[in-house]
Amino acid sequence: MSSVSRLSLQNVEELLRALNGALRVAQLYPRGHQSIAVGLHKAAEALGVLLETREKVQLGILEDEVVFGDRAVYQSTQYAGFLIQMLRDHGVDRVTIRSGCTPADLGEFVDVLQCDVQSVSELGGVQHALQARGVRSILLEGLASPALRKKSEMEHILPSSDTPAPLPNKLIVQATSGLHELADSLSRQKPIAADPAKVYAYELTQALVDGQSPLLSLALMESHVEGWVKRLVKVSTLAVAFAKQLKLTQHEVESLGAASFLYDIGLLGLGIDLEDIDRDEPQYCKHPTEGARILLSGQNVEKLAVVVAFEHHMWHDLSGFPKVFGKRRIHPVAELVGLADSFVNLVTGTAKRKGLRSDQAILELSKFRGKRFDDKLFARFVAMTGVFAPGTFVQLQDGRVGLVLRTHPVHILRPAIRIVLGEDGVLLPKPIEIDLTSEPAAVAILEAIDPEEKGLDPQCCWRPGKPGQ
Repeated sequence: MSSVSRLSLQNVEELLRALNGALRVAQLYPRGHQSIAVGLHKAAEALGVLLETREKVQLGILEDEVVFGDRAVYQSTQYAGFLIQMLRDHGVDRVTIRSGCTPADLGEFVDVLQCDVQSVSELGGVQHALQARGVRSILLEGLASPALRKKSEMEHILPSSDTPAPLPNKLIVQATSGLHELADSLSRQKPIAADPAKVYAYELTQALVDGQSPLLSLALMESHVEGWVKRLVKVSTLAVAFAKQLKLTQHEVESLGAASFLYDIGLLGLGIDLEDIDRDEPQYCKHPTEGARILLSGQNVEKLAVVVAFEHHMWHDLSGFPKVFGKRRIHPVAELVGLADSFVNLVTGTAKRKGLRSDQAILELSKFRGKRFDDKLFARFVAMTGVFAPGTFVQLQDGRVGLVLRTHPVHILRPAIRIVLGEDGVLLPKPIEIDLTSEPAAVAILEAIDPEEKGLDPQCCWRPGKPGQ
């Protein structure tokens, strides 16, 4: 029988949830801000209850979960994923908090965790950084140094220097825990807080590489990421990348990013199955209005997020929903998020249908150009994604097969390609990269293909020198 009571596990959950929230908010506000203090106070309260019956609280990090005593803390990665990821980034596998720990100590703990890993390593590690601040009640231990762990992760994700950069795992963790945090607030009938969306938007703007298609990063997203999280990350990534191309200010891009994180919150509010959305059910048409209602009563929610949630299905010609009367111009950000959402919905498969290829999706959406979608907006969106989006496998007129790496904003049918199969259909010993804009007109794309039909592993084909292995 376990030595850990259910009440203790509940208090550990509250401790983790509060620390996770404080760590998120600390990325938005300066040290000592009231919003951070609220989270630290909640954490101290939960910790105090735990320390009433023991001298110390010891938490282990096992892969992506927290262990307390001999019990795993149920679904801890969902509400404390950001905290877990930051601990892992700093090489921490075990946290021990002793009696006498104060909210100020917890504040130093949060402050150190959000520091740059390299900077902390130069100070001798996260434990030395804490001790230098006079904190003796918190002990942080690790089985592997952050440098070694980081090197191992990068070798796994980026086998060579010219492999496209995937979205950082921390960003996916933030999206996952942020969405679960929103869902948890709604289930408890509490006002939602926009802080998770703002932190995510900031990290997303930093993660996207200027000059590189966002679809390169999306193509490398891990398959185990939850479907509804993956869908939201795709929509927000496309929206933010588009905004960066328009040379908007950092604040404007981050506001758009937060809005594109929250735009479908009405689905959560209505309890619609996010893994298999039925767009024909009557409730579905109510989610923009429900989303706007939830955001209006939320904390630190910008007006733009409310507008985008309400308008993203209205369409340019007002033929969508919710229905409005009289003349109205849809907010351009709502139009952009609506277009990105439509594209992602088409290319993402469901239990009932297989996702379309990017070229098929663009062709389908082009039927609504000038109607659902503003003509200029649609043209610029296609210039960004390309007809054959990065990550798409194509066959050339001469029979060669390759993977689209980059698109051209003007010559949208002539991207840069990594050739992996020769004219005879045989795997090349070393891939060849060509830019179709520099090739003769006869060297052109015949069609997009399914890589599995050619026996190719899409993930391996990103690795120069190792196609399909």
